[in-house]
Amino acid sequence: MYASLTFDYKYKAFSVLPNYSISILPSQLNFYPTHNLNVRVAVQGGIFKNRKLKTYIGFEPRWIGSYSPITIIPSMDLFLLNGTSNRQLAYFDCAVFTGLELNGFKFFARAENLGYFWNNRMLQVLKGYPIPPMQIKLGITWDFWN
Repeated sequence: MYASLTFDYKYKAFSVLPNYSISILPSQLNFYPTHNLNVRVAVQGGIFKNRKLKTYIGFEPRWIGSYSPITIIPSMDLFLLNGTSNRQLAYFDCAVFTGLELNGFKFFARAENLGYFWNNRMLQVLKGYPIPPMQIKLGITWDFWN
């Protein structure tokens, strides 16, 4: 069973988007976190007199509940769902982002997995695969429609 609750609050240039999800699986298949809590907080606005250049900046704290990591055997492309014995403790993660938009062009930067700096590095997303290090994403998108 899976359920999710999302709320979107906007006030002028400030927006908050909290999301809580719960996933209830049988105890022998508890490989997905039971509780997840994400909050996206952002500020956006225009620059210059005519506000054609739009900017945004924000952060996304995230709490991931405890779960039992899946065992994976990469050489056989095999996931063992019943081989999960150790519980992975809940942990806190965070991401920050910023971007610019001008006439359909969007330039963005995003730093993810900031929890790598304060969480135990032995945390395992999958059994034998530790929490990923910080990742920085840079990009450009272009919307072709009017």
